[in-house]
Amino acid sequence: MTLIKKIKKDTHFQGPHSGIYQNFRDAQAAPVKMSEFKGKVAAVLTENFRDHKLATARDNKERTSEEEEIAKDTSNQGFHYYGAAKFFAPVGKSLAEALHNLT
Repeated sequence: MTLIKKIKKDTHFQGPHSGIYQNFRDAQAAPVKMSEFKGKVAAVLTENFRDHKLATARDNKERTSEEEEIAKDTSNQGFHYYGAAKFFAPVGKSLAEALHNLT
């Protein structure tokens, strides 16, 4: 079993607090809560932008016509959100807004 398949099996990529990823997410967001970084750093919770319908369509071996349509303009790299603009565009917007709002 490949590492990616094992991680998918272990975490099922469900929701923003999936398995092994939550400790990593918590560590990335920790500086926002530290007084010495107040107003100097921001965190954007990118897991909130994950498209579960796309992930299901990509992972399904026998896709319906709707799933084929959903999956057609994506890469095969699930760990990069399948290269889907539907993920990256709103994340980029949120990152820009977070930077703009820093004091």
